[in-house]
Amino acid sequence: MIGAGKQLMGQLEAMCNVRPIREVRVWNRTAETARRFCETMSSKFKGVKLMFVDDAADAVRGADIVNVMTKSATPMLYGKWLEPG
Repeated sequence: MIGAGKQLMGQLEAMCNVRPIREVRVWNRTAETARRFCETMSSKFKGVKLMFVDDAADAVRGADIVNVMTKSATPMLYGKWLEPG
């Protein structure tokens, strides 16, 4: 997940309701926001490993699902980070 704002909570809940999510890597431009998001959501989503990462590419690398929720006018996701398929 790229971004860790309030809208991401609903996105995470929706994904967990329709897919067997085991791990979520979260990156945000403000690392503390990503840490707080992971701490808050860990108690709500038992069995899902939530972790913040320091680099947006690390959040995406090897992921089956990529979710980007940001108001940024600057690109936050690059196609070269995505796995084939």
